[in-house]
Amino acid sequence: MMAFQRPIKIGIISPAENLDAGLSAIVRDGFLLGVDEINALGGLQGRKLEVVFVTGSSDPETSRQSIAELKQAGAVAALKIGTSTEVSDLLPLFNEADLIMLSAAANSSKFSNIDDNFFRVVN
Repeated sequence: MMAFQRPIKIGIISPAENLDAGLSAIVRDGFLLGVDEINALGGLQGRKLEVVFVTGSSDPETSRQSIAELKQAGAVAALKIGTSTEVSDLLPLFNEADLIMLSAAANSSKFSNIDDNFFRVVN
């Protein structure tokens, strides 16, 4: 009998006012589809993914609170729906919290070849 394995928690930080509009909805829906596909295949090394939703903004204090909420929930990574400027501003906070940051919208070349917790998802 296989023992229960806790899920791997990953977060989504998105501005509340834009969660269902434009890019935010497209990125969020694509992310959730990917999570569903991974879980349908048995998860990662037998562990399912669980999504934690957090409202955030580009304001540093709100961002600190969002990151703290994710850490308290047990998240190990989070998708930040935002621009390159927002990602640049938040990356030090993610590094400080030892939380992996994923982004599908931040496309600045300044994120290339640096040692940090940032992963850019591109196609």
